[in-house]
Amino acid sequence: MRTDLDLLIRNEQVNGSNLFTGSIHFTMKTLLLLAALPFALIAADAPKSPDPRIVIELIAEAPDIVTPTGLGVDAKGRVIVIESHTHFRPKDYKGPERDRVLMFTPSAKGKAKRSIFYEGLKMGMDVCIGKNGWVYLAERNRILRVRDTKEDGKADKSEDVIVMDTNGTYPHNGLSGLSFDTKGNLIFGLGENLGHAYTMIGRDSVKIKGAAGIGGGVFRCTANGMALEQIARGFWNPFGTCVDPWGRIFAVDNDPGNTPPCRLLHVVPGGDYGYQYKHGRRGIHPFLAWNGELTGTLPMIHGTGEAPCEVIHFNSPMFPNEYRGEILSTSWGDHRIERYRLKRHGASVRATMKPLVQGDDSFRPVGMAMAPDGSLFISDWGSSSYNLNQKGRLWRISCKTDEKPQQLKPPTYIGQDTERLQKLRESTGKDDLSMLLTKAQHIDQFIKSAALYGLRHHVSTLLKMNLVNLPTGKRIAALYVLKESRQPESIQHIPAFLA
Repeated sequence: MRTDLDLLIRNEQVNGSNLFTGSIHFTMKTLLLLAALPFALIAADAPKSPDPRIVIELIAEAPDIVTPTGLGVDAKGRVIVIESHTHFRPKDYKGPERDRVLMFTPSAKGKAKRSIFYEGLKMGMDVCIGKNGWVYLAERNRILRVRDTKEDGKADKSEDVIVMDTNGTYPHNGLSGLSFDTKGNLIFGLGENLGHAYTMIGRDSVKIKGAAGIGGGVFRCTANGMALEQIARGFWNPFGTCVDPWGRIFAVDNDPGNTPPCRLLHVVPGGDYGYQYKHGRRGIHPFLAWNGELTGTLPMIHGTGEAPCEVIHFNSPMFPNEYRGEILSTSWGDHRIERYRLKRHGASVRATMKPLVQGDDSFRPVGMAMAPDGSLFISDWGSSSYNLNQKGRLWRISCKTDEKPQQLKPPTYIGQDTERLQKLRESTGKDDLSMLLTKAQHIDQFIKSAALYGLRHHVSTLLKMNLVNLPTGKRIAALYVLKESRQPESIQHIPAFLA
């Protein structure tokens, strides 16, 4: 947890033009501007929106729901949410021994009907609704899916999708961030795991081993846990992931130690987002990068509010057309739901942020999902305490507008940029080496990263070259690729570079 001054400094970086340059601009004028915002810290227990068209309704509250985490909405509009009873459980806690998955069926008369959908989770973090009635659940060390085969509102079938063998036990730096891509594959995140080594195992026995001291990652497998693979690395805690209709993956990364801000990221195959646990948890080691400062690492789209827990691509027919195509994120620490409007930036995007909903200290949004009718449901932890606290709420956010919904059209640049980066990553031809060494010096960090990844196919050729005589930029690119290959022959070249 950070001090109030830390949060205000970070807010200045997130909401101002300085995303993260290593300097901090913090003035009394900033404080006065923050105090004047019409949506800041308003009436207790009632989050508000700066948009008067937004309607916020309380659907359920304690004792019907306490300390909720992940949330999903099924095709029937039923809200499925994890109720935590294991996340920092006090010695005198009198609740259930394990986490429960609750189902709320919204009613036109206000509060929703509550039932217990599934029981038995430990450190349950996230929910994602799959096809054919499957509900995917993330525990700290396992992803499972459950299903109601009798259609009586209770899950009676369960099977593991991914299991993880590790000594890590801290509740919320393990598996989380469930979403599905456009091909029906499961995307998920893994936190920094306090630096413990791990072995992640899919249902077809495919294994991914993470060494001690490595950072978090984003992974992919089929819907039933096959063909497990790692997509990207260098995360602290990718609590939330989402995939837009055109296949782009986004993640929110929570929480870079003493180095603000938390991050909204565009996740690409082979991407390195700069964090390794072995360089410390404070986030200020020179071998760490939070905004693409080091060779091969990628920048953030934008800084986020403190403790982002969920991210979704928002294409609601209920909301004004200006909201369509935006990215929404929950900020547990800053008591708000944030809107991010994306704009092309090189081969990726940048964003501007506006609050959708702002609450007071008791508003602690965690999970978020869009219902079939376009409304939003939010799970609210209800307190700043990490310990189980017998508080919690469920909110529904809708909108009153007369606008006719417009179809969201794919920006033409998305396909072009995706293909461009993919070609660089897959450049294996003999004549591609010179091109890749040149592209590895590109000012666009996504192009540079893709070229460096493509150079991994050419390590054997690089080892035969007199690399010391290359121009500086190409020499650095070659050194980086040899280091990444981790081959004994590659390591032997390092003294020549140092000389």
